[in-house]
Amino acid sequence: MRSDVVVIGAGPVGLVAGRVAADSGLAVEIVERRRPDDAPSCCTGLVSRATLSVLGASNASVLRTIRAIRLVLPSGRSIELRARSEKAVVLDRVVLERDLRRQAENAGAQLHFGNEAMSASSGTVRIRSANGDRTIHPAIIIGADGPGSQVASWFSLEPARLFVSAAQANVAARAPCEDQVDLFIGESVAPGFFGWAVPAEPASSASASA
Repeated sequence: MRSDVVVIGAGPVGLVAGRVAADSGLAVEIVERRRPDDAPSCCTGLVSRATLSVLGASNASVLRTIRAIRLVLPSGRSIELRARSEKAVVLDRVVLERDLRRQAENAGAQLHFGNEAMSASSGTVRIRSANGDRTIHPAIIIGADGPGSQVASWFSLEPARLFVSAAQANVAARAPCEDQVDLFIGESVAPGFFGWAVPAEPASSASASA
C-alpha cells in the first residue's frame, strides 16, 4: 500500500493531522502503540469551546460548561468569580478521540493501533506490531507522539526545555456548583504552580477530577 504520510501518534493532534492530510488526497497511515480501548493520556479536559472548532470536532464530547471559578487562597479565604456567559467546557477525552478517529477514517486515513514506531529517518519508518516488523517509505513523517517525542530525537530536533510534572486523580465528590472550577494556590498545595478541581462528569453526576 502506498503511504504519502505517516503520522506517529493517534492523540488529538495526530488524528487531526492525519485527517487534514487525507482530505488533501494523500495516502495516510496513523500508527499508535496503544490499543484501541486503552485509556488516553491523562487530561483534565478543561478547554475553551474554540478548541473544538480548531480540532474540527463535534460537541459530542462536551460534559458540561463552565461559567465560574472559585479561587482558594493560601489563607483559606476563597474568592468566587462568575460570568454570565460560558467561559470554558469540560471534555470527555475518550469521546473526543473517538470522534476525531471516526473523522480521520472517514477522510481515508488508515489507523493502526498496537503499532509502535521503532525508528525513523528521512523517507523511512520502521514499525513493530504483534504481526511483526514492517518498513514504510513515506514522503512526509509527522511526529505527534507528545512532549517527549521520540520522533523529534530521531531527527535531532531540539527537545522541550521546560516540563511541568503534575498528578491527576478522579475523585467521587459532589461539586458545589455544576458550572464551577476550583483553583488552589499556595506552596503547601502546589509549590510553584497551582492545583484545581474540575467537574469531570455530566452535570447530573457527582465525580470530579483533581
